[in-house]
Amino acid sequence: MARSALAKAPEYIQNVLLVEDNSSDAYMVSDIMNHAGSNYKVTHVESQSQAIEILGRQSFDVCLLDLSLPDASGFSALVDIQKYSPGMPVLILTGLNDKGLAKRAVSRGAQDYLLKDGLDGSGLFRAIDYAIERKRIEIELFLRANFDTLTGIANRDMFINRLELS
Repeated sequence: MARSALAKAPEYIQNVLLVEDNSSDAYMVSDIMNHAGSNYKVTHVESQSQAIEILGRQSFDVCLLDLSLPDASGFSALVDIQKYSPGMPVLILTGLNDKGLAKRAVSRGAQDYLLKDGLDGSGLFRAIDYAIERKRIEIELFLRANFDTLTGIANRDMFINRLELS
């Protein structure tokens, strides 16, 4: 379902961090998002180190991450980005059509695994929107399971868990 001028606009513009070293792929993603009249602001960086640097200064609603970066191999960028911004959903954006790799990415915390080949606006927007919603629900469930909803104080399970970590 493509976004149209008649579609209800989100309450705010969502900030997207695009970590992609290939300038033509970065342009393609930005072009898809801009042509569809989306309410996303894309910030593009070309490396893991640049991503970590900008995450120290700015917050993002979602990250689109390429697995092939000049200063990161495999899932190291995913792990490091999650360390610096644990509440931010990360979607892998890659040219590697590998189901095993996709499963490993999701098992390591990625919200989705998107192929650059055949990427379109509606699929990209849907994946971003679903990833943000899943992460919001994940955080909400964690809070409900570990904190009293009335007072906000850690519940018994959280208290015992913290004692065991000490």
